[in-house]
Amino acid sequence: MKMPCVEGRLRMASRRSREELEEVVMREFEMAREARLEGNEGRARVCARRAAGWALESIYDPAQAEELPEANAYRFLSWFKEQGHFPGRLRAAADRLTARVAEDFTLPFEQDPLDDAEMIINWVLEEHRDG
Repeated sequence: MKMPCVEGRLRMASRRSREELEEVVMREFEMAREARLEGNEGRARVCARRAAGWALESIYDPAQAEELPEANAYRFLSWFKEQGHFPGRLRAAADRLTARVAEDFTLPFEQDPLDDAEMIINWVLEEHRDG
């Protein structure tokens, strides 16, 4: 059964508990894996991107950063990749997850989007568990 990606309706982290946000992230990432197993790489990348973006929502603090015009997973990734104080490998992963696909549906790099998303998610969960 094909499942659509979780709708991007979460807003600021203060509106959802950390547990609720983690549940959304894990569900979205699981849908990325399922999409890959079904051979749908486009959907797998979209779900992986959303999972990573929602994970980053939990560390975004509007009091210490510019306010995002619209809080969605893509914007959290875009914000994160511009923050020089976070690890470069993670910002590079966020950059790849927000990269546009070429007209022939190829990406300009070889890294796996699910690996990139998983790296970001694990970092957030490990480094910012109490944050």
